[in-house]
Amino acid sequence: MVQPMISSRLVLAASVLALASCASISSVRQAQQAAAVANRRADLDEAKIKTLETWLMTLQTQMTSKLSTVNSRAADTAATLASTQAKAASAQANSQAALAQANRTQQALNLALASGTLIQSSRNPETGANRMFNQLIAKARTASTHAYVPDSETAPQPLAQLDAKSYNAIGWHGSIPAWPEVSRFVPALQPAGYIYTHGVEVHLVEGAHDTRLHFTPAEFSLPNKSGALPKTIPVAGVNFFYRFGTDTSASEFLSFLGASYFRALGQGQWWGLSARGVAVDTAVTNTPEAFPAFRAFWIVVPAPHSPTLTMLAELDGPGVTGAYQFLITPGTTTAVEVTAVLFLRHPVKRLGLAPLTSMFLQGPSSAQQFDLLHPSIHDSDGLQIETGEGHWLWHPLRNPERLSQIRLPLDNPAGYGLMQRDRNFNDYQFVGNHYQDRPSAWVTFAGDWGEGTIDLFEIPSRNADDDNVVAFWEPKTAPPPMQPLTLHYTIQWQNTQQTIPPLGWTAETRVARPSSDTRIFSVYFTGGELAALPQWIALQPDIQVANNSHVSDVTLVKLPNGSRWRLRFTVQGNPEDRIDARISYRGRPLTEDWNWGG
Repeated sequence: MVQPMISSRLVLAASVLALASCASISSVRQAQQAAAVANRRADLDEAKIKTLETWLMTLQTQMTSKLSTVNSRAADTAATLASTQAKAASAQANSQAALAQANRTQQALNLALASGTLIQSSRNPETGANRMFNQLIAKARTASTHAYVPDSETAPQPLAQLDAKSYNAIGWHGSIPAWPEVSRFVPALQPAGYIYTHGVEVHLVEGAHDTRLHFTPAEFSLPNKSGALPKTIPVAGVNFFYRFGTDTSASEFLSFLGASYFRALGQGQWWGLSARGVAVDTAVTNTPEAFPAFRAFWIVVPAPHSPTLTMLAELDGPGVTGAYQFLITPGTTTAVEVTAVLFLRHPVKRLGLAPLTSMFLQGPSSAQQFDLLHPSIHDSDGLQIETGEGHWLWHPLRNPERLSQIRLPLDNPAGYGLMQRDRNFNDYQFVGNHYQDRPSAWVTFAGDWGEGTIDLFEIPSRNADDDNVVAFWEPKTAPPPMQPLTLHYTIQWQNTQQTIPPLGWTAETRVARPSSDTRIFSVYFTGGELAALPQWIALQPDIQVANNSHVSDVTLVKLPNGSRWRLRFTVQGNPEDRIDARISYRGRPLTEDWNWGG
């Protein structure tokens, strides 16, 4: 760029000399002045050019340096990218392998689920609990192919000789390893002894780890007369305490003790009726009832603030094996969600599912009063049923003079329960026994249970310590031996907030027996629309009896308290005949169906 500018200055000077030889003095001066101006401009241009050349050289140096840095970084980036690509390729290969394995596993799971030998719980994602439950199912299935072997672990003789009072006074002050101190659930163990002579295994499930627990006599407050004991003693059951609401102290609310019996409480309730894992050959003529037992429990360590406790159990007995999962959520109403898979070793004569066991000694419906100091003594006062079509039925409990068996055919029922509707202390007047605070147990069936019957057995009793009432669902067709039967249901242990029909319901049943073939019934209905209806409205009592019985003296009145209606009628005929009654208005039912007898 510099050389062309210098050449221009030489040409301009030569031009001025040429003009000077032939031009006037003034012309020459003008030409000289113009040449001087051009030279000054050329000097300025040369200075600018030199400055620009210096800037360009500096920029070139900087660019060269930056380019070198960029190239170095580009090389590093290329190396990193190559490494990342290699890792990604490896990860992709591993992922594809894992996906292929997952597909194979899922296919195996689908096959297992289709065969009924595997359970997946939406409440328990794939955890140690699910893994253990599936192992228990497989174990129960294998056990069903072999003959029953009785449990050999029994209570030490000093504990087996304890009476009820001494045994019930035993407390547990041991500890469970890894149990969170802030948990609202507090475990407690019950040693084998008294009538609970067979021991059970107790395992702890923490994540993927399963640990069997052992217990020493020092962990129990045993009576002095318990004598010499071995270093470890078997336990017969598992109990749990819970800190309800804002309580700082824990109250006992859950107990698994004896055969397959278990029971629970909601807040403010007192011990009453029990549930069982399964009932086998109950009240079958010339056949003793079998009592399969929970032989082992797995307690899942809860998260520190979990509202739900998970337990697993292994069931074993002469005719049936099984695996159980219990999801227990305490509260005002305590819910126990049950998932079970059963296998029969051989055909049984009666298979009772989701069984409940209770006590009814006496009440307004009783034929006899065994305790004249207390009007009513019972853990439950009626059997309540909701059919799959939404119909409701109430059967008052009795203490019969001989064994009573009632079978109510149903197709896929919605629920049933042994209920304690009477919550009035004055009807019991038994201080300390809290019959008015004993729970109702309402069973809600999940899935399709098919055809079968709700069976109710009432056994004559003279003792309030006897559980003389049994109810359960009996399927029309039991599964063949070694084929899985999967059950899902929830038991709600309810107090005053009970499941009742949306229509009017039975508050009380009173029975008088003026002769051997005559009974006078007073059935008191309340709830639904009944309280709002005036006395003068023409409601229709609807009473159905067997062909050999006769109904007379029917009256229906609204009582002065304004909330109850009393249906009174007389029935003559066979005392075992079935009676059904309800209140209607122009053909529309206003109450549940009240049922008596077979």
